[in-house]
Amino acid sequence: MKSEGKICTKCNKFKPLSDFSPKKELKDGLNTHCKACIREYHRARSAKNKLKPVQTTPKKCSACGEIKPAHMFGKCRSKKGGLYHKCKLCTSKYISDRYKKFPELRKRYKHKTWNKWRYLNSRCKRLDIKLTIPKKEFIEWYDSTENKCHYCGCDLIILDDRAEWNSICISRKDIHKGYCSGNLIKSCLCCVSSKDVLEYSSFIERKSDRDELAYQGLKRCSKCGETKSFTEFRHMDHTFDSKSPHCNSCLSEYDKARDRDWSRDSRRKKEALCEAQDLEVLS
Repeated sequence: MKSEGKICTKCNKFKPLSDFSPKKELKDGLNTHCKACIREYHRARSAKNKLKPVQTTPKKCSACGEIKPAHMFGKCRSKKGGLYHKCKLCTSKYISDRYKKFPELRKRYKHKTWNKWRYLNSRCKRLDIKLTIPKKEFIEWYDSTENKCHYCGCDLIILDDRAEWNSICISRKDIHKGYCSGNLIKSCLCCVSSKDVLEYSSFIERKSDRDELAYQGLKRCSKCGETKSFTEFRHMDHTFDSKSPHCNSCLSEYDKARDRDWSRDSRRKKEALCEAQDLEVLS
């Protein structure tokens, strides 16, 4: 009996039907190129796009029509100049309007396991953290692991609108290692914010002390390590005890540093906008 298969028009090899991705537009419902050839094409295209220089001059947004500096556009190597045709503000507005119009989309994408992998992958690239666990192994681990916090044992939930103290968080036991097999755990938002940059063993010891301090109306700051009264901590809804993991003095220092950074960034953006406006007038 002749085995069912198809000839790839790219490599001219006879391969089984399982090696072809579906495509409804064609007569047989399968793509003319095999999966291996398509994969090689996308790899070569991605490598070619990485060599393209990214535009640094101001650019016109196709949505609002304003000329803005290059840092206000997202990177997209497949586009001309290596930048997206819409600015970041218009892109975020389009996404928020789409979710308001179709609220079921947010629920559909947020609950998918592959979307958890996608978010974790982008987070590791942004923060320069190693991600060595394969996608299939991560999906198997996520689906097979019970939705309970590794530290406190509370039941984890998935919410559509906002995060709560018992929302699912994917964290690491050892912060010095990347996201690899054996180092991934499910924990609540409260334990993740409390652990911060502490070692695994020291956090387990501190967690047992935290329960004893709570009966006395005290709490230890996860930033400076000092034990203070509950009145020295701000109110926070998504934590287990409705208190911030950092004390008021540590948060005030953080707010001051953040305000300095924001003022510096806003000053740079204003200077870039002035330069763009001057270029528009000259042109």
